[in-house]
Amino acid sequence: APYRSRLVAGYLIGYRVPVDKFQRTLTNIGPCETFDDLGCVVGWDTYVRGGNPGFGRGRLGHWYPTGYEPMAEKRWLCTNPLTWTRDEGPAKAELHLGAVGLTASGSRLSRYSLFILHPENLPERALQRPIVRHSSAECRGGVLYIPEPEEEAFSRVVMGRGSYHIYDYGLFYMNIRRNAQDRVAAYFASARPATPSP
Repeated sequence: APYRSRLVAGYLIGYRVPVDKFQRTLTNIGPCETFDDLGCVVGWDTYVRGGNPGFGRGRLGHWYPTGYEPMAEKRWLCTNPLTWTRDEGPAKAELHLGAVGLTASGSRLSRYSLFILHPENLPERALQRPIVRHSSAECRGGVLYIPEPEEEAFSRVVMGRGSYHIYDYGLFYMNIRRNAQDRVAAYFASARPATPSP
């Protein structure tokens, strides 16, 4: 495909990607393994420690050439946004470059509407100053686990059973921003012609 060589990385954040998709249907792309890998995919789904990521697994499915298959038996892709690896070990909060929360007034429903249904109406003033060293993070069993945030900015719309899906980006905003810069720099460095020897 003509665009394959131009792919820097795919950020499938908050989406449950079964790892077996890379062997069965996405055979020309794989998970990123380091912070500057190119032409690959990162992804995670955030839960607080003690949350129940099994919710919905039986009802959700993914398409394969043989038809839909339920999530119940599958392992998900988990990239730790503090290390940009798939290692199943804790990453310390010292690696956290900054979380960015959202502020809004009104009822739970109106906040949900503001965040999800009409993001184009989100005022610039709703972005807060990044909270540096906000959280540790750990991939375990295909799920990204964090300690429960104490800040109000991350307690507005928490989905059930410990899911922090609505904050998958905001919790790691500055790390994502830095990583996008690192990968783009690596892409352009790899695209430069080699300097001829004298």
